[in-house]
Amino acid sequence: MHIPSTAGLGIPHDAEEVRLAVSLMAKFHTIIRDGLAKHNNDMSQVSITISPDNMDIFPENADSDCYRGWLGIKELFEHSYWRRTWIYQEATNTDDVPFFCGGRWFNMALVCVTVSVAYYLAAFANFPVRFRSIAPGPTIHMAGLRIKGVIRHGDSLLELLDYLRTTERSEPRDKVYAILGMAVDLSSPDIIVPDYSKSVADVYNDVVRYSLSRAEQGLQVLGYVTLPANRLEEEFNSPFPSWVSNYRIHGGANPFCTCVADPAFAYSICGAKNLIVQD
Repeated sequence: MHIPSTAGLGIPHDAEEVRLAVSLMAKFHTIIRDGLAKHNNDMSQVSITISPDNMDIFPENADSDCYRGWLGIKELFEHSYWRRTWIYQEATNTDDVPFFCGGRWFNMALVCVTVSVAYYLAAFANFPVRFRSIAPGPTIHMAGLRIKGVIRHGDSLLELLDYLRTTERSEPRDKVYAILGMAVDLSSPDIIVPDYSKSVADVYNDVVRYSLSRAEQGLQVLGYVTLPANRLEEEFNSPFPSWVSNYRIHGGANPFCTCVADPAFAYSICGAKNLIVQD
C-alpha cells in the first residue's frame, strides 16, 4: 500500500519530518512493548510512564525533533486516505501491512500505539492543542478494527456498518460490499452477493433481510436506523422503507440493542419464537 508523498495530499513537505514522525512512533512502540512485558500486560501501569515527564515523547519545545515528529504524525494520521471505506479491510488483515510515505514506512502496530500515546498525553493540560485531534482522528477507527479483527476475531455485519458510517466512498453500495469479507457472521460468500445493478435502497434492504434471517439477532437491525426514509425517497430509484438504515449518514446515536445485556432480545416482539422472513 502506498500513500503518495506529495504536498497536494497533505503529506509533510519535509522528508526529515517524515523520518522524525516514524522514529517517534517506533519509540512509542518500544515504551509500550517493554512496559507491558515489565508489568505483566497491565496497561494502567504502562500509561503512568506516558506523561510530560518523558521528554523523549512529549512535544514541549516547538524547536525540538520530538515536536517536529508530532507535526509529521498529525499530518500522516489526518490524511484523507484513512477515511476511505475500502482500506479498512487492511485493518483486519492478520498480516502486518506496511504503509509507505516516500522512502519511509510504518505499520498498523505503530499506528495503534501512537493513537494510544496521543490519547494518554491529551489528558495533560500542557499537551499542545494542535495535537489533540490525533487521538480522535480517523486512524482511531482503523486501530480499533485492527484490535477487534486480529485479537477479538472481528465484528458482525451490523456492527461493522455502524462502525464505518464516518468513512467515505464514491459508490454508496460499497458501504456494504466493501466489508463483506470482514463480517464474522457471514459464513458464506453468497449470502449477500455484490450486485451494482441494484438500487442503493435495495442493497441496504438486503442487510435488513439478512439480519432478520439470523434468529440470534432478533430485531436489532432496527436500532441502526438513523433518519426517516421519506426524507430520502426522491434520491433513490425505489422507496426507502422506514425500517432500513441509510448507511451513508455519518451521524447517529448508539443503537439501543448495544445498550442491553442480551441484544438478541432488545426488540423481543416475537418472544422466544424465531422470525420468519417472507417475500
